This record gives sequence, structure tokens and C-alpha cells, in this order.
Amino acid sequence: MFNTDELYNMIESLRVTRTPGISRRQLLSDCGLAQSTLSNIASGSMPSVDKAAAIAEYFGISLDELVGREKINAPAEASRSELGAILMQMNRDEIERLVTFARFLLSERQAQEPPTTK
Repeated sequence: MFNTDELYNMIESLRVTRTPGISRRQLLSDCGLAQSTLSNIASGSMPSVDKAAAIAEYFGISLDELVGREKINAPAEASRSELGAILMQMNRDEIERLVTFARFLLSERQAQEPPTTK
């Protein structure tokens, strides 16, 4: 079973590792939650499912992952979350260059895959 201390620590860990530079205030604002939400959790108050779901969605994980019932798919999910944050900071030219590079990476992978037989 999980408790609010573990939940608070998980949220803080995700905030620091997945969204470096994002304050608690900004996290809560991005999730549409009251500024008191994290302090309430730290004080032992379990958030509603809606609030926990908003936080889990923000980090791109499931509720079970947020509360520690399932292991977080850290490498893939963290990278996707970080990429999304980076994209929000890029201009149109940078995004176009990134898309070109992503297509190149996919073509490399496809070239390395063995041909399929029917």
C-alpha cells in the first residue's frame, strides 16, 4: 500500500528529473491544480483521483506508476516528456531540422531491420 509521503517524494522526484527547472508552482499551474495541493499531500492528505490523474498525465505515466504500484518505464517515458518540453521552446526552423533528423534516425533503424517474409 502507498502513503502520502511516498506519493509526495515520487512527485518531487519526477518534477526534478523529468522537468528540470519547473517549480512546484508551475507544475501545479500546468496541471490546473491549487497551489496548496503538494503541501496538502506532504501534510498527509491523499489527493482526489482527479488530482492524482492530472499529475500522472503531466508526467506521462499511469496512476499506478505515480503511486508506486508499477515501475515507471523511465527511459522511454522520460525521454518523451523531455522531448515535449524541448519542442515547446523551439522555433519553426529548429523543429523542421529536428523532424528531418528524426526521419533520418528512423530510416537508419529500418535499414538495419531484417526484411520480413510473408
